Amino acid sequence: MLPEAHKVMKVSWLALAAIGGILAGTLGASPGFAEETVAWGYPQHDVRIGITTSSTSPDPAIKVLFENVGPTEQTVLIGHILGIGPVYFLQFTATSPDGEEFKLQNAGPGGVAGTMSRLGIRLAPGTIQEVSIDMSKIFMNLAEGKQRSLNAIIHLHYSVNVSLEVNQAAVDSAIKASTMAVRGQNFWTGKMTSGKFRTSE
Repeated sequence: MLPEAHKVMKVSWLALAAIGGILAGTLGASPGFAEETVAWGYPQHDVRIGITTSSTSPDPAIKVLFENVGPTEQTVLIGHILGIGPVYFLQFTATSPDGEEFKLQNAGPGGVAGTMSRLGIRLAPGTIQEVSIDMSKIFMNLAEGKQRSLNAIIHLHYSVNVSLEVNQAAVDSAIKASTMAVRGQNFWTGKMTSGKFRTSE
């Protein structure tokens, strides 16, 4: 079983490192993110992943958090960046009230524009970083070509979890393509899964 959801008092800014050299910096802060309930998974190789929803964003958003619980800094590859936005390697799964599981789709930015670069987060020991994704971009495919958004899914009392898997081939590719000094970084590999988040409404 996964750990129970619990409280997180503080979340730092998301430090984004575009491994291919396009983006290096931060992507927004998390003011007012105190006391949100986060469904954390078990740590895998000293990093764990959690999931919650935004209570401050004007648009419904799902927040994916990464925490380094180990003694050394780690870089976690979470996707890649196109000229029109990020594409994440995150897999969302919804579980219905009767226990049936559904793999959700992540629309991401439409089309392809510009150069593709790897996207990663650098986690110092004891820090938490987050990714915020518009819930309208994540959906369940229904019959006859219809879709149901993550926001609607959550309000139908489904639980949702998220997983990330990174293998050594992906790390080697990122290092090979990099124009930045990344070869000395400690890259995380493995698979981690969050706890199951369910709204209290």
